[in-house]
Amino acid sequence: GPMAIRKKDVVLMATVSSFEGLAHPTRSELRQFAELFTPLFQASSEEARRQAVAALSQCIVIPQAVALFIGNQPISV
Repeated sequence: GPMAIRKKDVVLMATVSSFEGLAHPTRSELRQFAELFTPLFQASSEEARRQAVAALSQCIVIPQAVALFIGNQPISV
């Protein structure tokens, strides 16, 4: 229900925030973020998806898999 989606929104944003906090992510951290991001993104609300993409757009480095995944999302995101 809506409560479960809100929880996933919070987890998505917390994951994105912690990734943003990494000045120079290691290869391992990039891989870990890529593995977590896609399922969380897919389980989250449209608004949380937009916020996550907006936050990631400010990051200098993001995993290639995440960039490709985001690039394939509807333009509304």
